[in-house]
Amino acid sequence: MTTIANAYHVADSDAPIFFPVSRAKFILMIVVTLGWYAFYCSYRNWRYVQIERRRNVSAALRALFSILFMYSLAEEIRIMAHKYDVESDVKPVFIGAGFAFILICAQLGRFYAPLY
Repeated sequence: MTTIANAYHVADSDAPIFFPVSRAKFILMIVVTLGWYAFYCSYRNWRYVQIERRRNVSAALRALFSILFMYSLAEEIRIMAHKYDVESDVKPVFIGAGFAFILICAQLGRFYAPLY
């Protein structure tokens, strides 16, 4: 990453645009950190949205309330994938709804163990 005068970063041509993490590592880290890694990944990806799209969003607040903003993040990723000609068959609606479902079930699992 190269810093330019207005404090934005310009990604190198072969550097990933968003926070890269494999599915296996993501699942392992979610389990090990008791879910906090999802917020970290959300924060890092919102930072990329701030930098790359020059959007005035609070990455920390959007990560904290990621259950509300996961659809928006998935949509931003879809837009950037289209911009850089990266094929993706992931639908933002499924990402947002799936993330909300998992978080709600995890919270309900605190009160009713079989859901956890």
